[in-house]
Parts: sequence; structure tokens; C-alpha cells
Amino acid sequence: MKTAQELVNLLDGEGAMRWWRRVILFLLVGSFFSFYGLREYKNLSNPEAMDMAQLARNISQGRGYVTDYLRISSLTIVKEQTGGDAKIGGHPDIVNPPLYPVLLAGAFKGASLMGVPIQYVPKDKDVRYLPEIVICVFNQILLLVAVYLTFRLGKRLFDREIGIFAAVMLFLNELVWRFSISGLPTILSMVVLLCLFHALVSFRMANITENVNDTESIPGVGWTMGMGALIGLLAGLASLNQYALGWLVIPVVWYVMQGARSGRKILAGAMVLLVFGMILAPWVARNIMVSGLPFGLATYAPAVGTTKLGGDILERISTPDILVFYGPEFNEYPRKLLQNLAEVIRNGIPQMGESWLTICFLAGILLPFVKKGLNSTRFLLVVCILLTGVAQAATRTGLSGSGSSVHSENLLMVFLPIVFVFGSAFIFTLIEQINYELKPIRTLIVCFTGAVLSLPLWLALMPPATFPLVWPPYHPQTVSRISNFYRGDELFATDMPWAVAWYGQHAAISLPLNPDREFFKINDSISPIKGLYLTQLTLDRRFLSELSQFGSSEPSWGGIVTRFYTRGELPGTFPLKNALADLLPDQLLLSEWDRWRLVE
Repeated sequence: MKTAQELVNLLDGEGAMRWWRRVILFLLVGSFFSFYGLREYKNLSNPEAMDMAQLARNISQGRGYVTDYLRISSLTIVKEQTGGDAKIGGHPDIVNPPLYPVLLAGAFKGASLMGVPIQYVPKDKDVRYLPEIVICVFNQILLLVAVYLTFRLGKRLFDREIGIFAAVMLFLNELVWRFSISGLPTILSMVVLLCLFHALVSFRMANITENVNDTESIPGVGWTMGMGALIGLLAGLASLNQYALGWLVIPVVWYVMQGARSGRKILAGAMVLLVFGMILAPWVARNIMVSGLPFGLATYAPAVGTTKLGGDILERISTPDILVFYGPEFNEYPRKLLQNLAEVIRNGIPQMGESWLTICFLAGILLPFVKKGLNSTRFLLVVCILLTGVAQAATRTGLSGSGSSVHSENLLMVFLPIVFVFGSAFIFTLIEQINYELKPIRTLIVCFTGAVLSLPLWLALMPPATFPLVWPPYHPQTVSRISNFYRGDELFATDMPWAVAWYGQHAAISLPLNPDREFFKINDSISPIKGLYLTQLTLDRRFLSELSQFGSSEPSWGGIVTRFYTRGELPGTFPLKNALADLLPDQLLLSEWDRWRLVE
């Protein structure tokens, strides 16, 4: 048995102190997560986040890759592809890439095994939706992984001090924290890209020798093929998380071929492309089999935002020949690209992460490094950012115009950890130019710089605390209540089907383009529409230019809303005549009969 003095010596030793520091760090990080959750947590507000969440829940329940968010165009395309069956009861999702929903489904499955109800019905006084806390925890675990990988990358490329500074700045970035509670796949993309850059740096450094004729110290063919396969795998996973990131395989292959030794360049590049194609091929084949399109509805992303496909029209089209009837003129594609690219260069790249550390990275681009491999790695990063900026501009939709930086089309955000590594290196290079006689002064300057860079997060945590409910228009109890009015095989149309699918756990169809021809076409050919649920997304639009549509000969939802709210009547041919009174005037539910009397 150890004596008291021996125990004291054991706890006071160098190894014990190292473990004590880790325990204290773990407690501090855990406390910060809890504090941020209590102060800033909000329920999901992004349509894509709710869409992926309900898709992940369906996967975790064993239903397969099916969605309850029924886009009219998706129903029409699947019906055309299958010869008449829209598969409403188990409609295959042809919008979302699979990686994030599948991993989130695993998190849901694990949470359910621990007693957390994933099929949760919100109670009257709930302000937090329990399954969304699971999503938040899942993404914040990914954030911790990203912080650790950032530290390792900074330490490997430069030194331990730069790695720590870059990791801390990433952890204290306010926009990163907002993404971590958004339910979007951005943090997962960060982790995948960090792993990709770790593999690329390993490949590059292993092939660098002082003597170009030294063939004994460089890796063999098997290692080269293995690393090429790993790099191709990671590039493929990035594409399966966010389709636009698939373009990164082009500069990645160039970098691999540049880094490989003579005689192995083609082999290494071909291995990356081969594995990348093998990762994507099954998913592309599945999409073609289900919808006839390699990336589902995302295939039409370059056309969204043009004259005929503005707003959310793509999701509400009732013809499978989308480009025939709604396709833009050829000159609209370059016009959209150039207009959006100007916005990316003007605001997207300089404001990446909404941090001054990005400016430090941009300022240090022309600063040459002495260490071999650093200049080429930074050049790869710059090329990847520019290429992703072009992809972001070409595929931009209405989500980018929401007024917030937190959306899945903010693709540049995924490079933030690597940008912070090089930005931190620039800051430390400047500090090293000043010869401080006292080390504490240097440490004080580093700490002051970090405090200034993280100031947005500290200000965000100041009182008052954020209210969790995103109202209007999302109120989980109301959505769940309305969904309970309808049987599982009955559909109703709404302007926020993603919220009905997530909170109401009920299939809902997108709002048809108009209440006349399009409404009855869907009602007769796809499925009877038993109700109409309109929220502030429609009711809060501009009265003259959007709702009333004076001078238009075509019937519109705005016309129906205006007529109902001003005169209390509906068109004679419109089949949904009964309104739920206690939702008015904030929201509107119309049904063919007052079915809520049987439920309540």
C-alpha cells in the first residue's frame, strides 16, 4: 500500500499535472458549452436543417431514405420515373446529400437507446424541442473535433503555439457557434476538409527530401496508392455532404500530382480520381434510378434564381420537364454567375467567418514561407477557396438572401479552420519581427490579440438571453396540433412543409403555384389535398406587390388571403371552406370540414 507521501508525490508529478490540466480544460469547455446553450440556444430556423432532421429521424426509425417534406416537383419527377407512382407513403428524398443525415440518424439512434424520445410531441409549456438538443450536441461534438484537428494542423505546419492560437480562435468564433446550433452540415464539412488537408500535408511532406535523387527515404508505391485512396475517399465524403464541394477534387488531384515523385504522379492522381468516383457512383446511380437526375433536384441549382425559377418555384412545379417550361435563357447562366461572384469577392471571402483573422490570412497570402511544402499548401487553399466561391455563386438560391450568414450555401465557411491556421501564422510572424526583451510582454500581446478577435462571441453572450422559440412562424406545439387533425394517409398543403414534417411528424406538400389550375391538377392527379395551412411566411408579405396582385388575371394565394381577411369569404370553386378560428389572424388553416371538432 502506498504511503500518504507517495500519493502526494504521484499527484504532484509531471505526468499527473498533465492530466490535471486536461481535466480542468475538459471542465472549462463543458461549462462553456452549457453556458452558451442556456444563453444562446434557439430552435431550428433554417428550412434545410429541419428537412435533414426529419430525414435523419426517418432513417433512424428504419423507414429508409424517405422524406415527409413533399415537394411538388419531386412528386412529379418520381411519378414520371416510376410510371405513375409518386410514392407518397415512402417518398424517396432526391434533394439532400446523404452523409450528414445518415450520421445524424446514428446520433438519433444512440440517443433513443439512452432514453431520449426522438418521436417527441412538444408539450404546452416546452420552449425547447428535445430532439433538436440532440442535433445541437451532435454538432458541438463535431465542433470539438474540428478544434482539435485545427490544433494538430497548425502544430504540424508551423508550431505548437500557432496551433493552439488557431484552435482557440476557432473555438471562440461567434459564427462557428451559431452554425453549431443551426442543424446544418457545415461543421461536418469542416471536419472532413480538415482530415483531407491533414492527409494532403502528410502526402506532401513524405515526398519532400533534401536530395531529389534520394529514392530510399521516400514512400513506396503501396504507400502512395494508399494515401491516394484516402485522399479520394475524403474528397468523396466532402461531396456527399455538400455537393458543391465535389469540385475540390480538381485542385486536390493537381496538388497530389505535384507532390508525388517522378514516375508516380499519374498513379497518385489516378488513384484519387478512382476512389472519388467509386464513392460517388452508388449515390449517383441511386438518384438516376429514382429521379433520372444524377444529383436529384440539386441538378437544377444553377438555374434557380433566374427569371422563371425565382424564389421557391422549383419545388412547386407540377411538370417533370422543368427546363422545357421554366428553363432560363442561355445568357442568364453567366449573368447569374457574374453577379453572384461579384458578391462573393466583395463580401463572401473578406467576411469569411466574420473574423478579422480572415483579413490577416488575406494580408499574408504574398508572404513567402521558408519551410518546404507550406507555400504550395497555402496556394492549394487559395485555389480551393476561389473555386468554391465560383461554385457558391453558380448554385446560389434564395437561402443566400435571407439576411443571415448561417445557411448551407455559405460554402466558404468550411475553410475557416485552415484559414485561421495561416492567419495565425501571419500574426505570429508580425509579433516575431518585434524583438521583445521580456517574454511576458509578448504573451500579453498574444492574449490581447486573441481577446479582440473573440470579442463578438463575448458580446453575444451578454444579457439578455436569447428566447429559444423562433416565432414567427415556427411554434412546435401549433404545428403538432394541426398535424394531428389529419390521418397519416391524408395530405395538406402548407408554405412551410419542412416544419410540418419535423415538428408535426406528418407528410405535407408544398404550396401549389396557384389555387386554381395547379391546385386542382395536384389534387386530382397526385393526391387529394385535405387542408391548407398558411403562416406568416405568406401572410406577412407585401400587400400591393405580392399578396393582392392587382391587375393579374391569374388566381393567386394572395388573392384568396386578401379576400378572406377583408370580406370573410372564399372563391366558390375552392373546396376548403372551413377555417380554424383560434389561429387567426397570425396563421390560417382551411379544411374541407371542421375536423378539429373530432380531435379536441
